[in-house]
Amino acid sequence: MRTSLQSALGSINNMLDSKGLYYSAIENTYFYGGSGGMGNFELRQLPQSWVGLIVEKELEPKLSTAFVTGNVQLDGQEASDLEPRYVQISKVSNAKLYGHVHDESLSSALMFAAKHHQEQVRKASGEPYINHLLEVLQLLTHFEPQCDEVTKVSAVLHDVVEDTTVTIESVELLFGVEVATVVGQLTCTASENAEDKKAKLLSQISIAGSRAKMIKLADVTSNASLIPPAWTLDRREGYLSWCAKVAETCSDCSNNLYENFIASTR
Repeated sequence: MRTSLQSALGSINNMLDSKGLYYSAIENTYFYGGSGGMGNFELRQLPQSWVGLIVEKELEPKLSTAFVTGNVQLDGQEASDLEPRYVQISKVSNAKLYGHVHDESLSSALMFAAKHHQEQVRKASGEPYINHLLEVLQLLTHFEPQCDEVTKVSAVLHDVVEDTTVTIESVELLFGVEVATVVGQLTCTASENAEDKKAKLLSQISIAGSRAKMIKLADVTSNASLIPPAWTLDRREGYLSWCAKVAETCSDCSNNLYENFIASTR
């Protein structure tokens, strides 16, 4: 993984140096290429696994329309087919990258999550969002001290795909297939509204593995303990009722975590 990661970072740095890196906000995708003259651009799409390596970016305000012709080649291998299309892009004038110092450890997961969630806060308290991830990790390690490293890393990363620009492919590149599988089981991005999302999440977690269920139990415990004070009584009770359904669905994976959820929401 180290060679692939360092190769990706080197390629992105070269693109920044050559002023040839672009971003599409609509697609949450990066492209590389340049102007073909007469206001035309010809670009190739960066691999989705590279998206999470770009932590912060500065974009030029001008929007342009570009023609995408394919994917960036990966380490000399054949690129997968990509249907040519037009996209709206902005040039990336500067960016901060993640991964120059990295392994698949919990400490790297904490750093990765902290960087990608750095602009986010918890709605109820205004505290940094990373505090929620730390609380989920603390609940897991306290009530299930035998949980493995994959579970701990996945707990720290459980919101990174749903709530940031990071892709599941980036999680797999940086932390491996097992972690990406668990994070994927905890991610729900395709929903029409909040109620639809709740229904999909409940259905999704019911067939998830034990690692994902333990993380979700800790997650709803953390969320139920800090509800925004501005919520109406009906909204509060509705949310707690949904949390209870999720917790009951996950109860078969950890009696300790489930009993703690019950005790903390009485």
